Amino acid sequence: MKATKNYYERRSADNCGTNFSITLQKIEKVWNAITDKDEMKKWYFDLAEFKPEPGFEFQFYGEGKQGEKFLHLCKSDRSNSKEKLTY
Repeated sequence: MKATKNYYERRSADNCGTNFSITLQKIEKVWNAITDKDEMKKWYFDLAEFKPEPGFEFQFYGEGKQGEKFLHLCKSDRSNSKEKLTY
């Protein structure tokens, strides 16, 4: 999810700012869903702690189709606020 300043300016100019505001709200909602541990727990991850910053290590269990448990070991390696998070 990479949002450029030009994209925002174009959307704002084309629609008198209405879509610009909605787009920013959606980006904020998605960013919170993938970086806030309480929000992440609502849709999948149950983490003790999470920080969207390079070098942060975390783990969680996922469940397979037949109920088997899989441990995921992760490390954040890139984070640009509300633009990109990789791990």
